[in-house]
Amino acid sequence: MIPEYQFCHGALLHELVVEAGYELRIALRDFHGRPDAFLIDGEVGVLIKHSSARLTPWLFTFAREHIAELQNLRTHAKVCFICLVCGEDGFVCVRDSDFVEILSPTGTDVVSVRVDRRPRKMYGVSSSGNALNRKVAKGVQEIVAELAARRTRVQSDLVREAIA
Repeated sequence: MIPEYQFCHGALLHELVVEAGYELRIALRDFHGRPDAFLIDGEVGVLIKHSSARLTPWLFTFAREHIAELQNLRTHAKVCFICLVCGEDGFVCVRDSDFVEILSPTGTDVVSVRVDRRPRKMYGVSSSGNALNRKVAKGVQEIVAELAARRTRVQSDLVREAIA
């Protein structure tokens, strides 16, 4: 039997490849025995969590090990994203710098993150009273934009080197 998280991870990675429109190099970064962290094209880290709830709000728990995993991923990547799979509704991808700002110490080893969305609206992401200062669009577009910007920089550098 295939575990549910594999379907969620596969759907997100599929969306990423399709939206990028070109070949991506995807490497697993398994820091704590959970295959939920990936390095895309050697520079962009992606940590995937999923909620099996069918409807909003979707709740995600981040134990101390998950935060450590994110910190490890940050040492291997130039930029990281936390990707929250909200049941069958869609994906929310948030830059790690934005995500860390909403995490509140709770006195326990677990932090809860809540994602909600009204019909035909963008996602809200919050944790213990702290919320992102903006709504987040459905999908992986922010990751694709980051990959495209990095790819353009690399191509520009190669052209400059060839000319020099």
